[in-house]
Amino acid sequence: MERLADARRWEAELREAAGGLQPGWLGPGAAGGAIASLSSEASSGTSEGTASGTAQGPAVQAPGGSVEPATGWGARAGRPIYFLGSEGSRERVWLQCDAAVEGQAMTGVAATVLRSLTGDALSRYRPLLLARARIAVVPPPMGDAPGGSSLSGAAGALRPWGPGATATGAGVPPLLDAATLGLSPGLVTALDAFAPTLVVHLQDWGGGAGEGKAWRAGTRGSRDAAGLAGAGLRQVESFYMAPELHERLGAGGARRTWLGRPTALARALAAHPDAGTGAHVRRHVVQMGFRAFDSSWERRVMREDPSWPAVVRLAVGRYVPRLEWRRLGAGSLGEIALQRYGALGICGQTFDSPPGERAGAALALAEGALIYRLGLETGGPAK
Repeated sequence: MERLADARRWEAELREAAGGLQPGWLGPGAAGGAIASLSSEASSGTSEGTASGTAQGPAVQAPGGSVEPATGWGARAGRPIYFLGSEGSRERVWLQCDAAVEGQAMTGVAATVLRSLTGDALSRYRPLLLARARIAVVPPPMGDAPGGSSLSGAAGALRPWGPGATATGAGVPPLLDAATLGLSPGLVTALDAFAPTLVVHLQDWGGGAGEGKAWRAGTRGSRDAAGLAGAGLRQVESFYMAPELHERLGAGGARRTWLGRPTALARALAAHPDAGTGAHVRRHVVQMGFRAFDSSWERRVMREDPSWPAVVRLAVGRYVPRLEWRRLGAGSLGEIALQRYGALGICGQTFDSPPGERAGAALALAEGALIYRLGLETGGPAK
């Protein structure tokens, strides 16, 4: 009942944060941005850019005087989508929150992001971010979302979300989920129209422990297997690499010489801008005080995850699909975004731990991705 109350509280906060978005919230000096809440009331079959004053949905007045109508993307996707920032920006960021078991933590993440980017508190980063990027925030489906699942089920019990709904404690959360967590034909349509340059996918595989709903590591089929509590945040990255570099990485090429100097493979990865962004993001998560997935957890789950052979380790807690598996396609939302739009994809996965810790780690990953991808802060050498 306590988790149910927390989940309802986060839903209320998300609604409050979204409902408080008023025309002109960017202020008189903003770079022509606007926000549209794509609610369940928005009619389907419309597309961005249609004229206002029709049945496409409510129009939102941008600070620069232009009118941006709310479209039916959210209705077709089965969940709300919120757009912020400058429409004409080259950088287009898709921030999606999903949960395999319960949506409490990820709903809180979405509410925090919306509240932060639309608030009036002094911020060093918000004006730069909203001027340089167009941002789509996709919360988990809430109880009344069309096609979505309700947080509360019979007798007030939390209903599992996504593929975790049928989990009985067997197996472990996959590194590559084949885009089964959170992706739908409606969201693909919205992604096609948005054409992101950066996709941040936050996956919460924790929650529901003790009720047979949590994903657990250990012997497949055993409810008593040790959970992933304390495992820390895990990154799965999707970015383009030259086939030769990708093949050398997948072949397990050495990163250090016998005297400890970086090899050609290590130097190529260090010079790769997207790989560098992932390294900065992981360092940011740790600097914010959150745990990162390490090699001790790696050994515990690698035998249980059927997708493990499909990835190669970039660094501790960071993974990228192998070239052979990338060519098969649709390994994750990030892989789909890379293939369809050339976008950098960073997936952050959280596991069994208190909801506040899972939400905090996910927020730290999203913050790091935005800061370093958009050049809002110059970081030192990634470690």
